[in-house]
Amino acid sequence: MFLQDNSGGGGPKDLNDAISSAIQYTKELRSAIFEFDSAAKSVTADVFGQGAKASQEMQKTISQSVKDLTALGVSATEVGVQMAAIGSIMQRNVTLTNKQLTDFIAIQKATNLTAEEMATLVEGFDSIGVGPTQAAEQIESARKRAASLGLNTGQFLKTVGDNVKLINSYNFRNGVEGFTNMVARSQALRINMADVTSLAGKLLDPSEAINLAAEFQMLGGAVGALADPFQLMNMAQNDIDGLQESIVNAASAAVSFNSETGDFAISATEMRRLRAQANALGMDYEELANTAVKSAQRQEALSQLDILGGYDDETKEMLANIGQFDGGELKFTFQREDEDGKKFTELVSATDLTKDQIKELRERSETANMSALDVAKEQLTVLEVIQKTLEEPARRVSAEIAGSAKYGKIEETTLSAATEISKVIGSVINEKNMIKVFGTVDTIFKEGVEGFTSVFEHFATSGVDGIGDAFYGAAVNAYAKIAKADLSADLTNARSRARNALANVSGLGGSNSGSGSGSGVVPSAIIPVNVAKVTNTDPMKVEVVRGTFDDLNVNHTGTIQLQGGGMSLQSLQTDPTALSNLTQMIQQEMARQGTTY
Repeated sequence: MFLQDNSGGGGPKDLNDAISSAIQYTKELRSAIFEFDSAAKSVTADVFGQGAKASQEMQKTISQSVKDLTALGVSATEVGVQMAAIGSIMQRNVTLTNKQLTDFIAIQKATNLTAEEMATLVEGFDSIGVGPTQAAEQIESARKRAASLGLNTGQFLKTVGDNVKLINSYNFRNGVEGFTNMVARSQALRINMADVTSLAGKLLDPSEAINLAAEFQMLGGAVGALADPFQLMNMAQNDIDGLQESIVNAASAAVSFNSETGDFAISATEMRRLRAQANALGMDYEELANTAVKSAQRQEALSQLDILGGYDDETKEMLANIGQFDGGELKFTFQREDEDGKKFTELVSATDLTKDQIKELRERSETANMSALDVAKEQLTVLEVIQKTLEEPARRVSAEIAGSAKYGKIEETTLSAATEISKVIGSVINEKNMIKVFGTVDTIFKEGVEGFTSVFEHFATSGVDGIGDAFYGAAVNAYAKIAKADLSADLTNARSRARNALANVSGLGGSNSGSGSGSGVVPSAIIPVNVAKVTNTDPMKVEVVRGTFDDLNVNHTGTIQLQGGGMSLQSLQTDPTALSNLTQMIQQEMARQGTTY
């Protein structure tokens, strides 16, 4: 099954989280390099059914895309997920270039599409004979078109992807451009494209076109081309975008605007006419009525904007889409600040807009003139920018190595290390030693029950306070007995052999940079313990010491130091036997490390 991308995560929660994430990525650089191998094989093996050679080439492609997208912090897994989604929906082993992958993922990020939704777009354009490179260009052009009109770009591209195959079934004025215009009108006016395409299919039959034209002639009103059978047939065959426009114009003629109250309304007479139109067109009346009102609002907005003058139709369309009607006037919101520095929102009528305010409104739709990659960058939060910036060097290096001949050396040394470690583990985990451990299970369970019995005795005398410490102390007592199942010498020797083995593996030798007395990449075994400080000679009185630890380090002065964070450290229960066991465990560990006490 193809790996799932879990890189989203909602972004860093605070500055410390952003910095910690970047540091963690750098520390796990070797794992990040192997991620490219996993992503490539998840595409070539799970989706394409190909072997090692294809995987190596795919890994190089993915690494180059990751380098191109380092500013967004895109991972190898994300690139692999996008490639797999496209390959799956196209049902053939189409290998994309790193440039094509980079373009698709940039658009995906800028419009908040999923990998599957982006794949639907690519497959849709492929179905109409448009290859990946041209598809990326046309999808980007459609995104900019939607942005320039003040439309939701993500929803716009989803609709394009779901309907682009209509180009094979119907002719649109100016091809793809006419199709995207139809999608834009559908989204702005909330008209169902399926209704229009279904009608167009019927109108290809001359008798259907004649009957529909006759119905609209009888209904009367401003029905325009819908009353002409020859125009209906021509639009159905060559201009489905124009057919949609004619339906919208005929419907909007039923709506009246009251400039005094600012209301858009449909009279009772026009409601009957509009209901008849909907029945003739095979459309839902309520949807057609809503489209009619939206279209009337748009026409009134454009009418009020005409007063401004000096602006092209695209700018007016954008303003009409982002404005709102208030008291019959088209208005726009602006964030302002009073004399005291208090912020407030101001509504300004279209007729009162200044040049600076129009410029500000244009800048809100500046994504129409920006690349998808730049838009995606600007959508990152400040914390995400910090995180991605700090991670960028490590991400770039991991991508460089994964796509070069150096990757083979890292793979070889790591596999050699795994082989040596496997031998060492096998020398300890064998039948003889396991029988020793499992042979003590009955005794451990018996003593564990006795330990937990003391927990309830403690509860009876002390109440809820300290109950967690008591449970933990009993569990540690049982664990200590397992750890002492005559495997101490074997484990000590295993650690030594593992270090020696790894020291001989090229590229992995040397001392461990972490804390503790061990060297190499295999850390000393850590036995979880609880620590308590005896405050007087009475062994039953214990002062609790609380803290957290990752490693237990013993220095040569005999002092126990606890470093790191992670696991919660509770106190030992006031049990002389448990405290005695702890002392023995520490002494044994010190003996293994060669430390005197």
